[in-house]
Amino acid sequence: MKDQRFVYQAGNHNAQTSTYEDSFGVERCAFTRDKDGNAKDYTVPEYLEILNREREAGTPEFACISWEELYPLIDSLRIDRYKVGTMQEVTAERFDEMLCVLPPMQWHRAKTSESFKMSEITDGDITACFVRIGGRFFEGYGRVTTPADRLLDWAAMEYGRLYPEEYSTKYCQTQQA
Repeated sequence: MKDQRFVYQAGNHNAQTSTYEDSFGVERCAFTRDKDGNAKDYTVPEYLEILNREREAGTPEFACISWEELYPLIDSLRIDRYKVGTMQEVTAERFDEMLCVLPPMQWHRAKTSESFKMSEITDGDITACFVRIGGRFFEGYGRVTTPADRLLDWAAMEYGRLYPEEYSTKYCQTQQA
């Protein structure tokens, strides 16, 4: 039995359809329809020919690829779409609203900072993340697995960019004995 593959057009955030092997060993595209809207599971070459003939001029061709090939392409698009790794300043009200709307995920609190992630996932393993540094609040996107200290680093970069003197005075001085 062949591994499942996916019909994909470069630049899209998801696959067109997946494939399966029928009882005769022919690889077919699942959940496809003919021009009249009737269910018809085309063979992979048939469906690719139809899609590529009808695709918008100048757009990439459709291809049938494995999950190992597909996942990095879609993941890269998600990271770019949500600007994972960047933060923007938000109000204290926005921070508090998001903290209270759903139970927070991975809520970490310290003396001068805190961070949490939304328990509702945005896309794949990406979710909205919130950080407080002192009296400043930040929002961005990260993976569910992004550690709290990385979120703080992302927010600190934005804080330092927006308020370089304030940030360096409050948080970057070394303690002298």
